[in-house]
Amino acid sequence: MRKRPQKARRTGKGRSSRPAVVASEIKALPPTTRPARRTSRHPSTTDTGQFLSPEQQYLLRVRREVERRRAKRQQVYGGGALVAAVGVATILAWLTGWI
Repeated sequence: MRKRPQKARRTGKGRSSRPAVVASEIKALPPTTRPARRTSRHPSTTDTGQFLSPEQQYLLRVRREVERRRAKRQQVYGGGALVAAVGVATILAWLTGWI
């Protein structure tokens, strides 16, 4: 005959071993609100072109692609102009003897 495992004996204290928290000690917390989102999570149906004819959807896709390429080109040119300006400033500083 097997013996049953013995249960842990209680000391009588239970969970009261922690200090009691008095309601007056609890500070009022600010309400938990989420910050307002600047953009919506999903684009509106007018932006996606969902209700446009197939030809208009194609034209919208092409226009977006052109805008995307233009933005990328502006970034590349802007970075190149910045590098060129730093190079010119370095050369001028070297020629004038600052470096």
